[in-house]
Amino acid sequence: MTGVPRFFATGFVALILLSACTSTTLVQKWHDPEYPGQKLQKILVLGVFKDDTRRRAFEQAFADQLIASGRRAVAGYSIVPDSADIESKEAVVAAVKKAEADAVLITHFKGASTEERNVPPRLDYVPTMGVGYYGYYAPVYRAVYQPGYTIVDKIVGLETRVYALSTEKLVWAGNSRSVNASSSDQVIRELTGLVVADMKQHGLID
Repeated sequence: MTGVPRFFATGFVALILLSACTSTTLVQKWHDPEYPGQKLQKILVLGVFKDDTRRRAFEQAFADQLIASGRRAVAGYSIVPDSADIESKEAVVAAVKKAEADAVLITHFKGASTEERNVPPRLDYVPTMGVGYYGYYAPVYRAVYQPGYTIVDKIVGLETRVYALSTEKLVWAGNSRSVNASSSDQVIRELTGLVVADMKQHGLID
């Protein structure tokens, strides 16, 4: 197990809805096809923030989502309140054992950025009512010009890794990309669903 990154960038929680397009996707994912252990039964969730309040909020929300999907999970702060105490492999292994878990999930911030996309101008045809043939009212269409505009998308990248206690090795990893999320809760909810589904698909959890 490699060392744990010291903190998430604070920009993770400053997620702004800038357009109607919102989604979290796993842009990269990997699992150990030779993992010899049993399916993971209980996961310790660690999110190492510079701000302990944000760290606790992340860990609790992610653990709650795992529990809601039928898994057993523990928020890391309940075992190790001070994030300074989980900065080494040995400390993380000790925390997993204390939680009586058989795996640890660690998520860290990869970066935030903005991307611009241009929406070209277009003509829309809007129906209006007018007098048609034989004096009956019939729809008449008029052209309405819609000018082009630029949308600024907010992109947040996270990296999630899962280590099994039995081997102390990486068994699952994924990089996620969230676009225009309205809140950190939304990112956590969507990310948890993606991670759980992929780990289940590859036989790491029930």
